[in-house]
Amino acid sequence: MCRGRKFGIYESFFTYLEVLEMNELKLIKKEYGIFDKKGEFFADSKHVAKRFGKRHDNVLRDIENLINDLQNIENDDSHFDTTKDKGHLNFEVTFTKNKSGRIDKSYNITRDGFALLVMGFTGKDALKFKLEYINKFNEYESLYKSRRKLGMESVYLTDSLKEFRESQGKETKFFHYSNEYDMINKIVLGMTAKQFKEKHGIDNNVSSIRDHLTEFQIKEIERMQLQNAAMIQLGYSYETRKESLNKLWVLRLN
Repeated sequence: MCRGRKFGIYESFFTYLEVLEMNELKLIKKEYGIFDKKGEFFADSKHVAKRFGKRHDNVLRDIENLINDLQNIENDDSHFDTTKDKGHLNFEVTFTKNKSGRIDKSYNITRDGFALLVMGFTGKDALKFKLEYINKFNEYESLYKSRRKLGMESVYLTDSLKEFRESQGKETKFFHYSNEYDMINKIVLGMTAKQFKEKHGIDNNVSSIRDHLTEFQIKEIERMQLQNAAMIQLGYSYETRKESLNKLWVLRLN
């Protein structure tokens, strides 16, 4: 059931959510320079310098002094097992070309590297900024884990559908899966994944919209997928499941 004018109250709700949360992850990246690479989280040294009110070249100097100190410690076998303790790997050097064509140097810093780097930062707001970064690292990791979990629940839903249809001697085609996802996305997001991409300017070649959803949306979609899978296993028809999930969603919002 697509959301139209008769779902106006929910349209307003989604607009409100969108203003508060839709670009939550992008804001973390923009304000704090935190991003992930294959599940590991980094802060950009340029953003760290800006946030703490420091010159970037001074932060680079601090990082490189820290790397040297860590490598010296790691080379002392009496203190560290060098096969395990590689503290300097918490800092990954990168080079990018700026608008004027010059090559800028910066570092991608892990959570542990960040803790080591800012340990010596002082000043009126230093503690506040340290806590902000720690909170943002936690927030980012929570969003990432939610997306990973959503992917796992998605597999559970597709497996349930396939097994049920096979038990009835029916073949499961692509559109059977897409119908299930469209139904859930329409309930929680108010639109299909395709419509969501169009609305938010997401490249149509992007296979999943998960990275563009808020934690609230991810958790609700995950909940719907589990409930839908359970009803599939109980033999409920598509229309019955659709009606039940819509009622459950209305109850969730009230």
